[in-house]
Amino acid sequence: MFDRIASLEDAPLPSAERGRWATFACLAVLAAVYAVEALASGGVLSIDGLTLLAMGAENRRLVVEGGELYRVFSAALLHANLEHVALNGLALGMAGWYLEPAVGWGWMLLLLGTGTVGGSVLSLTLNPPDMPSVGASSAITATAPRSMAGHLSGPGFPPVQCRSNSGAIAQPASAPPRCPP
Repeated sequence: MFDRIASLEDAPLPSAERGRWATFACLAVLAAVYAVEALASGGVLSIDGLTLLAMGAENRRLVVEGGELYRVFSAALLHANLEHVALNGLALGMAGWYLEPAVGWGWMLLLLGTGTVGGSVLSLTLNPPDMPSVGASSAITATAPRSMAGHLSGPGFPPVQCRSNSGAIAQPASAPPRCPP
């Protein structure tokens, strides 16, 4: 059943017709949250730490000891300054531009969500207990390998192939199933 090697040429190609609404919606949410941060802190270029903590920044004391688990997700929506949100927005826009049409909005949001949780766990583990953490970098980083793989497998690049290995299709963990059995 899994003995043939299927190339991605058999799979549907990414299409702008599938849309990029989740990417644009995520960018709009990041911009809107930053606007609220700026209003709450009284400055556009930089947001003070107390405002970030009040709005949902994470640190180990609040999440692990205080049980405020919502901060695992709210911290990804917050950014420390204009440069931070602009660069995260640029990276999200670039990754989402290629990724969302290739895998669909559901996989896109799933990758962002798992990246958020993974980055939060790492941040809570490695940072000092009182150090606040904000930003969507880990969520965006989770989408990068898959979006680059899709981008680099077009004309002029060798086709990416799925290989059968002991009855299972071997693919990166972040990639949704794309090869027929």
